[in-house]
Amino acid sequence: MGLNKSGQRTYVTIGFGKIRQKCKPDHPETVERKLQSGDPTYAIEYNSIDGILDNIYFKDDPKYGRSWNLLITSGNENFSVQVKEQTRYANDLLKCIPNLHKGKFYTFTPYDFEQNGKKKKGLSIKDEADERVENYYQKFTQLEGGKWQIENLHGYPSYEGDSKDKDELQIYFTRVLKFLRNEALQILQQKESETISENEPTTEDIPLPNEDHQDDLPF
Repeated sequence: MGLNKSGQRTYVTIGFGKIRQKCKPDHPETVERKLQSGDPTYAIEYNSIDGILDNIYFKDDPKYGRSWNLLITSGNENFSVQVKEQTRYANDLLKCIPNLHKGKFYTFTPYDFEQNGKKKKGLSIKDEADERVENYYQKFTQLEGGKWQIENLHGYPSYEGDSKDKDELQIYFTRVLKFLRNEALQILQQKESETISENEPTTEDIPLPNEDHQDDLPF
């Protein structure tokens, strides 16, 4: 991206289907978005970010909430990518953590669009061979007629409630999020030689507000 001097870290977030680097309103490349509160937010937007994955760590900030943070090196540039936990982007990331490895090259591409009247939102992760990093916890099989069969793996919680009951769905999503968080922290601890676990201390860690107001449900 060519934005920072050697040794410094560039902080970006994922929101609105983009990689976003905060900037001033008068920056020539700024894109204005509206937060859930109605306040404007300004950032330079990128379609994706790629590089060597140096680390993944979890942060629970008392003001801004929980997030998962990716430390990425691209050439002589260092990036910190913040993914707010209660978003579909984090859901996709957490499902792939068992298949992510420190020192490997990855491309992270968020998306947010509509197709045939249905909202498509999430985070695509590909490796150096441009192969998709697989969801560790769910297997999708397309059946005749175009429908998909979902098989939950490795203890991933199943939903047996009413698909139209928002209260039941919210309880289920909360259970899934807790499951994925605990799984990720345990896996990162087991991979201590590859990656760092919870709340990695750093003098440069800057908490950023959630800029993605479009999530009605976490996943």
